[in-house]
Amino acid sequence: MKNPWLDIPLDDYESHMSLPHVGQAQLLSRLLGEAIESYGPSSIALLGCAGGNGLERIPSTSVERVVGIDINQQYLRRTADRYRDRIPRLELFAGDLGVDRFVFEPVDLAFAGLIFEYVDTTKLLEQALSMLTNEGRLVSVVQLPSAIDDVTPSPYTTLKCVSSVLNVVSPKKITALARKTGFDIEAERVVAATGGKAFQVGVFRVAVP
Repeated sequence: MKNPWLDIPLDDYESHMSLPHVGQAQLLSRLLGEAIESYGPSSIALLGCAGGNGLERIPSTSVERVVGIDINQQYLRRTADRYRDRIPRLELFAGDLGVDRFVFEPVDLAFAGLIFEYVDTTKLLEQALSMLTNEGRLVSVVQLPSAIDDVTPSPYTTLKCVSSVLNVVSPKKITALARKTGFDIEAERVVAATGGKAFQVGVFRVAVP
């Protein structure tokens, strides 16, 4: 079955995520900025980078190198157009995080914002672990159960099709599988978007052997 993310225009996705009653683009950008400020990585990987939301923060931070991964090659082209002059070490890879393998120099921090909902949890954790340095961290942002539809209703109807592949994942499941995969749990907290939905932010550090 063709992945529905391959057919959603980036403009629709970004406009939807930025709506005041959704507010998730702003939240993810802020959380990426906070993670960079807290941990001071020199390199990061943005898993499911779409059009590069949050990368506008990079030039004024410790980050010297950015890896972006997304299933939609068109999204990556837009990311390159927006940021290749502002982020000299920008490496972009097209592929499915649940299927493909990505080989590149390890990074200090991997940011997975609303991607666990679309990729097998164990596979994504294994991918993240393989991408990180020995002291690297994975920051995850996952949607918590809500009375609001999993995909918040909006005028951008092309987003409706992702409901068929969206699965709200229990943070407890992610934590348990992260330990089995080779991570230690460093921090957990709940945050909210302006649209009213709540999200769990987890910080997982590569376990010391």
